[in-house]
Amino acid sequence: MTKPWTAAAVLQLHEAGIIDIDKPIAPYVDDILMRGNGTTLAQLWNNDPVLDQVTPRLLMGMRAGLQDYNDTWYKLVTEDDPTFDVTPYDLLHVQNKTWCCPPGTCGKYASTGFELLGLLLAQATNCSTWEEYDQLSVIPAPLRAQFNRTSFPGTQRNAHTPRSAAQRNAHT
Repeated sequence: MTKPWTAAAVLQLHEAGIIDIDKPIAPYVDDILMRGNGTTLAQLWNNDPVLDQVTPRLLMGMRAGLQDYNDTWYKLVTEDDPTFDVTPYDLLHVQNKTWCCPPGTCGKYASTGFELLGLLLAQATNCSTWEEYDQLSVIPAPLRAQFNRTSFPGTQRNAHTPRSAAQRNAHT
């Protein structure tokens, strides 16, 4: 899912009163992290108390102080095995856990924050796994047919198998 769509979906949940974008991210992702990864966000960050300051709002604005994921590792793993589909859990495990700044005090590009927001979306919409999240849910159902050229990456083969809204609607 792309960053603007992710942010729009998070804001929709905020407007519906399902999440609060100014509360810490960890409670929104811990259940799905435990199911899919066997750990909590605090455990991944070695119980760093700074993590309590990271909110969905800061993640959407790339102001959470997170480092970006390791491009070298990502390139190596995907070139070594083109069938390996990197998951949010993989990225979180190899994530540099040092802060580039205290949350809210600087802006730094960090895709990993959007991985966390994707997990939030899956958890907040009662998905058992992150793969179950319907990325088209951000588009109102009556309008989905008009987005017949919109595609979101699927899984397998490095997630380069697109699933367009039209293809998805044909199967639902």
